[in-house]
Amino acid sequence: MRLVPGLRLLTALACTAVSACSAGTGSETVFRTLTEEDGNRASFDIEMSDSTGSYTMSLITRIQKGGGTPAVLTMDITLASPSGASGTETVTFPSDYRAIRQYTKEHPEDERIRLAGTPGYYDISWAYRDRIIPPETGTWHIDISLPDTADGKVLGLGITLEHHGKGQNT
Repeated sequence: MRLVPGLRLLTALACTAVSACSAGTGSETVFRTLTEEDGNRASFDIEMSDSTGSYTMSLITRIQKGGGTPAVLTMDITLASPSGASGTETVTFPSDYRAIRQYTKEHPEDERIRLAGTPGYYDISWAYRDRIIPPETGTWHIDISLPDTADGKVLGLGITLEHHGKGQNT
């Protein structure tokens, strides 16, 4: 079957238009080193401006190696929309270095948890929410707080926001 020259051009233009409308995947990581002033709390502003795409959010902690490291880490997470609506939830993630290291070696295909270490500390990244479609576009505010038992053990907190674009708002 041969395409008419005009139909060939129309097909090429349609493919180009579809390519131009679809946004690729991108990610942004924001990390805060905790100071005495911060206590066990960090705040982040993230931009979710694509109403036709989705987002995946991961939480990151930097934990000091050594005695007294908790086997699990509990976080209170408060998320506020651009219009000010907010909600809070408490989540618990595994945080024992040896257990996570063994798990990631035995299950390298599991991308929900990632681990990186140095002699003095290790970073853990956990998948928190997958394929978020924001009900409001704009800048969202996130507060993460840890219990007092994390004092001195958690050195920093962060988030990674990955955009899975289906389109882009202009």
